[in-house]
Amino acid sequence: MTRIVKDPTERKNEILDAAEELFMAKGYDATSVKDIISKVGVAHGLFYYYFSSKEDVLNAVVERYWDAISKELMTIAHDKDIGPVEKIEKIFLQGVLMKEKKMNILSNVVKSENPLLINKVIKYGIDMFVPILAIPVKEGVELGIFEVEYPEYVLEMHFIGTSYSLDIESLKEGIEPYRTKLLLMFDMLERMLGAKKGTFYNIKDIIIKMTDDILDKYYKDFIKK
Repeated sequence: MTRIVKDPTERKNEILDAAEELFMAKGYDATSVKDIISKVGVAHGLFYYYFSSKEDVLNAVVERYWDAISKELMTIAHDKDIGPVEKIEKIFLQGVLMKEKKMNILSNVVKSENPLLINKVIKYGIDMFVPILAIPVKEGVELGIFEVEYPEYVLEMHFIGTSYSLDIESLKEGIEPYRTKLLLMFDMLERMLGAKKGTFYNIKDIIIKMTDDILDKYYKDFIKK
């Protein structure tokens, strides 16, 4: 019988697909490397050729997710039929919607006690979001909506600050402080971009509602009552 040799990228994606399906069905903690190997039907050696551990697989699953989301958000950023403010709002909203689809996987990352993994995933997300959002911000500068000299630097500083301010540990303060900081995120963004107060008013209530739903579903145990 002839052994089927698959393309390395195809084989790696098969492992990631199987792991993602198991993480979503059983949860990260309840899934073992043996489960993943059995589902794909490969030898242990082949698994460890691509990945060093289950955590390495989770990391790759999340990075693959960021790559997929970046393509969709980039389409919004280049949409010539909508203005820069609406583009930014749609990018945030679509970003949250796409995150929710994978939240049972992403929540395993942010609940992780491995700070290196958390920091890597956050940095990966920031590196993805900044150049995408910089596109409508620069358009807004040309139209006089925003007044900012270095959009990429400002956006990077904004996301670094808000990513750690809105991390899972801050939920232990309670849901109301978390909501307040979430709203302040958009107030700060307006100021940092030199925009008029209320520029992002339309998006705030929607983001709060979407975030509340996600927190209630995935982070009940972390929220201070």
